[in-house]
Amino acid sequence: MIRAIENGFDLLTRTKSSTENCLLTLFFISAICTFWVISLPNHIYLLVLQVPNTFTSQIL
Repeated sequence: MIRAIENGFDLLTRTKSSTENCLLTLFFISAICTFWVISLPNHIYLLVLQVPNTFTSQIL
């Protein structure tokens, strides 16, 4: 993921036209946002699973 972002910024610095820069920047921002939104439910799910586990292990 980080590698892809670095490659994207390399492309941004290499391109000359400002419209290409703008489009690439928008593309990478949207890609990062979608990745974050997709991974967010996973994190919530893991938290929900871990909280009861820690409580039960402390009780036992």
